[in-house]
Amino acid sequence: MKSNLMLLFSCCLFVIAGVCHSQAIDVDEAAEIALQKNPEIQRAREQLSSARSKSWSAVSPENPSLFLEYEGVPHIRSGLSDYEERKYGISQGIAFPLAYYLRGRIQSSRSEQARAEFFDVRNDVFYRVKRTFNRVLLLQEKQRLDSTMQDLTRELYDKARVKVQAGEAPAYEALKVKVDLAEIENQVLRIDKELENARLAFALLLGEQEADRYQLMGALEYEPIRISIDSLKTRMLENHPQLAAAMAFEKMKRTQRSLAWINELLPGFEVRYFRQEHPGAHMSRAWGCEIGISLPLWFGLKGQAHLRSAAHELYSAEQSALSQKNKLIEELHQAYSRLIVAEKQVLNYRENILKEVEELVRIATRSYEEGEMGYLEVTEALRTLNRTEIGYAETLFGFMRAKAELERVTGY
Repeated sequence: MKSNLMLLFSCCLFVIAGVCHSQAIDVDEAAEIALQKNPEIQRAREQLSSARSKSWSAVSPENPSLFLEYEGVPHIRSGLSDYEERKYGISQGIAFPLAYYLRGRIQSSRSEQARAEFFDVRNDVFYRVKRTFNRVLLLQEKQRLDSTMQDLTRELYDKARVKVQAGEAPAYEALKVKVDLAEIENQVLRIDKELENARLAFALLLGEQEADRYQLMGALEYEPIRISIDSLKTRMLENHPQLAAAMAFEKMKRTQRSLAWINELLPGFEVRYFRQEHPGAHMSRAWGCEIGISLPLWFGLKGQAHLRSAAHELYSAEQSALSQKNKLIEELHQAYSRLIVAEKQVLNYRENILKEVEELVRIATRSYEEGEMGYLEVTEALRTLNRTEIGYAETLFGFMRAKAELERVTGY
């Protein structure tokens, strides 16, 4: 008795552990988990943090340098101790003040670009999470439909075999149903393996290694399209991270061109603060300061080349931003067209095909009960229903995938 109780208690613990191990989530919860655990998003977040951490370094001057000078040494062999004057101090180079402001703007543009790239990675991962989530739902639905078809075909096969043994039906009918049963069994095995792989791909997107870590809640559903292409275009041009990254890069190149003008035409400064010593009967010591200003003497040779290079880079960035905008507009129209086509296919199933195949099965079932049809006709009607229901599920999946693609193209 005691051993039986221990066995029952162990089984309950095993069941509870299995339930707790698997977490039920919907697609929105899956996206939130991916935001926290997906390695691609984590990498993009660290790159954004790295870009933001460089803000102060962009506006900081160069490191100062220490110097030591000996003057009036009569001969190199006499050593540095025999000098007439020794000078030691610190030297600091300072750019024109406006240059520090422009450097800060350049780094700010880099941070904006990194932020846009982070959101682009996030949107791409969210799209793949939704697509994989819906694929798992599709395979679960196909698994359910094929399992139901397998049970119905096995039941028909048993009835057909009994009739053949009783001499009420030819052996061909039972053999044909048996072949159909073997085909549907193979199909169930294939769907089971595809579902296992899809679950693993979904778990990996969420930063997990176990395929059964999550149980997906939801269903493939149709929602009418209630937004126009013009509204989507306006939203995309205002919010798409790829376009924002291209605009930030263009802004950075524009500021770099301004900085090139500052560096080549306006002076830089160098400040030297030092201690000066003169040896003798009484050591003479004094403090001194020097200020140097750079002159754009060779602007016509070196400066012009730098300015032309900055201008070419700016033009290239402008064209890249324009090209990115045109590419996104094209992708938007293509994605919207795919969604419209997918919606029409779904409506065709809902308004026509499903009703017609249900009527076909109803007629076949009634004719079989009245003895007007045999097992082969009923089996074929059930297979048609199975193919139609699977086709409808695949069409719903295509509609939801097209909707997710449209959301990705618009930057949401």
